[in-house]
Amino acid sequence: MDADTWYADTDLDGYGDGSGSMQACERPDGFVENSFDCDDGSPSTYPGADELCDDVDNDCNGTVDDDSTDARSWYSDLDGDGYGDAWSSTESCSPPTGYIADNTDCNDVDNDIHPGADEVCDSIDNDCDDLIDDDDESVVDMSTWYADSDGDIFGDDGSRVEACSAPPGYVSDGSDCDDTRADVNPGGI
Repeated sequence: MDADTWYADTDLDGYGDGSGSMQACERPDGFVENSFDCDDGSPSTYPGADELCDDVDNDCNGTVDDDSTDARSWYSDLDGDGYGDAWSSTESCSPPTGYIADNTDCNDVDNDIHPGADEVCDSIDNDCDDLIDDDDESVVDMSTWYADSDGDIFGDDGSRVEACSAPPGYVSDGSDCDDTRADVNPGGI
């Protein structure tokens, strides 16, 4: 009669420990027919178990924390501004070099463009709020423009607006003393 080899399954996860075996014709209690368990002291560690971010090789494949079910998303921060690119991510237990938890950067190649940056008059969405220049109330460097009702290139100091670009009918000079007459202006034109 040939006896079979049985392996101790101390943690009762269905996988045995190769170092604890016995020969018997029938399976003894607490033993199984395989020796694939890499940690017979932990019922959550066995071949095919879910890998977790816990510095343990839960699935017994020889690699710790690979393809972990509880890995988190990390986002590329190429420009080093502390804001990551939502379109460039990876999953892992800890952030790889050059990756961070934030995913709100709208331009990851320019570290002056990110949420919270100053919006400036440059035809770019500097603060990632989908508003550009005059459409964004937070612009910090608007110019003052003066209404030029008479078209003499000198505007009325009493009729001004703040904007990135001159609105139609506005000029940068507000020194007109009579904006109703084109022939009366500081340039004597």
